[in-house]
Amino acid sequence: MPKIIIIGGGIAGLAAAVHLKAGAKAHGKTVEVLVLEKNTRTGGKILTERVNDLLLEGGPDSFLPEKVWTVNLARHLGLDKELLPSNDEFKGTFIYSQNELHPLPEGVMLMVPTMFMPLAKSKLITWPGKLRMGMELFVPRRKTREDESLASFVTRRLGRECLEKIAEPLVAGIHTSNPDNMSVLSTFPRFVDMELKSRSLVLGMIAAMKNRPLATLSGPPPKPG
Repeated sequence: MPKIIIIGGGIAGLAAAVHLKAGAKAHGKTVEVLVLEKNTRTGGKILTERVNDLLLEGGPDSFLPEKVWTVNLARHLGLDKELLPSNDEFKGTFIYSQNELHPLPEGVMLMVPTMFMPLAKSKLITWPGKLRMGMELFVPRRKTREDESLASFVTRRLGRECLEKIAEPLVAGIHTSNPDNMSVLSTFPRFVDMELKSRSLVLGMIAAMKNRPLATLSGPPPKPG
């Protein structure tokens, strides 16, 4: 029987173990998978703790449902009934900047602006930053699907201020990581495809919104109790 050792018990290592076992079973084979983790717990950056009646997240607390493999993994593990979609009644993202909470401008999808007026009226981004984001429409696209850091990609397409005031806070809530250390092809391959196919992230995102539905989780969250 083949034996496989996986170094690291974070989400990547655990998901790899599940995938290997499921793949072997689907082909009528048996494998022994051993996950090695130096810490006293598995899960890596994902950490959930209960303190009295409070649920505290010490790491990522959400994922993007358009990444269907994440939803499929939850379903494979029997966790699909525990998935909580965002509540539209309280939707809205706020970013803390310059000692003040600012709402993410309407129409900004992940970090890509799709509406002019809400961005123009926002106090989160300075006017030079807004103009730089608007100039994304005229930034030459790359002609090959090369990888680069997420920070490099966002700065190149949308400017440094968009990276620091929008991309970094949003990415921290999803990946708990630094965009300088993140591969854009691994985390946001859709953005790379938009640049190649639509010439612009703004144009690509607007087109994608028109061509919905995407893979999403719908419906209100379950009532407590």
